[in-house]
Amino acid sequence: RNVIASFHPEGGECIVDVSAHLDSKYEPHYEFLGATDSAAPVGMMLAAAQVLTPALQTHLAAAGDMPCLRMVFFDGEEAYAEWSDTDSTYGARHLAAEWAKSPARFGEGASRLASMRTLMLLDLLGNPRPSLTWQFGNTKPLFARMQSVEQRMREL
Repeated sequence: RNVIASFHPEGGECIVDVSAHLDSKYEPHYEFLGATDSAAPVGMMLAAAQVLTPALQTHLAAAGDMPCLRMVFFDGEEAYAEWSDTDSTYGARHLAAEWAKSPARFGEGASRLASMRTLMLLDLLGNPRPSLTWQFGNTKPLFARMQSVEQRMREL
């Protein structure tokens, strides 16, 4: 099952969806552990929520309103047999299908999926010093903005 947590969901469409996948996978012959693949990003997200919540509450109290921030923990990322478009990312595909059918909570006409502004997937971050880059030219400004957010979070 996917787990979705929002801060101030009544503040309008979420400005960013930070996500990671939970590595739950049934393996009849051995225990499946995905520590560097998903435990580290999930831990990062939980730590960020713990650090950010008091700051966001203070900001909301002072400003009176703010956009929604959401964290999405996708389940069922791993393949059962062999990685393919149909045997992987079960939770993400399920949520995308559900949100494509659901109207946006705010605004007119768009689906909930189409109203998403930015989805940031944290994946494979369990190494001691991961090297993070952007993959597409049109995401470079978002990547630079997230680097700025990271620096400000270090100061909290």
